[in-house]
Amino acid sequence: MRRGHRSLRKTFNQSTNAYKSSAVIALLLFLCVDLAFRTFLITGHFDRFEAANHRWTWWQAKGYKELPYTPDVVLLGSSLLTRVVNEGEATYLKFPINATKHNRLRHLEDDVQALTGVPIKTFAFGLGGMHASDAAVIVNGLLREKTPSTIIYTIAPRDFLDNLLEAPNSTEQFGLMSHISELGELGIHARLSTSEKALYYLTELFNKLSAQVNCKYELATIAERNYRNCLVPILDSRVEKVKDPLSPSRIGIRTSAFDYPDDLNVLPEDPNNVEVSDNLQCYRFCYQPFRPKLYNAQIYYLDYILRFAQERGVKVILVNMPLRKDNLTAMVPNFYDLYKADVTKCASKYNAQFVDMFDSNTFTDADFIDTVHLTGFGAVKLVDKLAAVVAPTIVSSTLSRGAASKSHLAGQSFTH
Repeated sequence: MRRGHRSLRKTFNQSTNAYKSSAVIALLLFLCVDLAFRTFLITGHFDRFEAANHRWTWWQAKGYKELPYTPDVVLLGSSLLTRVVNEGEATYLKFPINATKHNRLRHLEDDVQALTGVPIKTFAFGLGGMHASDAAVIVNGLLREKTPSTIIYTIAPRDFLDNLLEAPNSTEQFGLMSHISELGELGIHARLSTSEKALYYLTELFNKLSAQVNCKYELATIAERNYRNCLVPILDSRVEKVKDPLSPSRIGIRTSAFDYPDDLNVLPEDPNNVEVSDNLQCYRFCYQPFRPKLYNAQIYYLDYILRFAQERGVKVILVNMPLRKDNLTAMVPNFYDLYKADVTKCASKYNAQFVDMFDSNTFTDADFIDTVHLTGFGAVKLVDKLAAVVAPTIVSSTLSRGAASKSHLAGQSFTH
């Protein structure tokens, strides 16, 4: 009996030792691979930006990073701005535009020059679902090196209270910018509870300890991209051969958005064929119930944008976008007044210009495709009205920045 016990103990000890040896070997292999990958990352052979998902945020960030100049005006906004930059621009220019790469607001450029005689250049970040937190991380991550003289931030109540948003850090925009830039204080404010904040600090610690952990998002994206590139052609050939092709819902890999194409044409709007929809119920879910933590967090991000701009001598113009009147009925009582009061207070604190485009006399129901998004012709009307108000501010900031740059260059020339 004792001999059997000794035999079992010996077998257990051997297996335990083998397990310990395997664990040590696995850890050493991980550390070696991690060291190699860290070296690969430091030397610049791994581009975290190129490895990320090529979605709308990526394409617009790429467009800004590749600009050979610094624009005079950067516009920021959600799909409300996207409609202006896409359908509005195509309607104004009277020819199709490539929405993936069209990041200018030519209409505003032309209006400002016509009103003042001063040419300007614009760049527009029009991203569906953009919240104040998303705008803040884009400003923080992309506008430090190429800092415009003016920021026009188009805002609406949903940018500050969206119950479809779990937390500020859960969006595509926030995710991309957190991987290609240092968030600083913006990261922790995106976590709304104590447990989320603790997890954030723990994650940041692991990211510093391991290069592979830090780049897990990009590595997973590369793996999925290669997987798709290999699998989709096979699926395509398979679908072509069967008599009863699979429905799109059964080929999830083909229907889920991953890398967006580099060309997406948007046509000038046909006034006789404007597609309308009803999204009032959706916005009711966005606005109700009122979540103070989420709302206050988004107000903090607005404050950050204004502070960032003030520290760099950038003029900010906050544009309260027009809404169809029935959109207000989806909000809790007094929320719209609270939103306007807080935005106005922030603007006053940092000497930003507040422009209220919510004007039922100018924008009628016919100017909207739903309760918040303008038609192409409504977008043209918006830019004309906006340019008349903001042109002096834009030109003043542009000329001041130009004079400062010339003075700086003259000083450098004199010094050397």
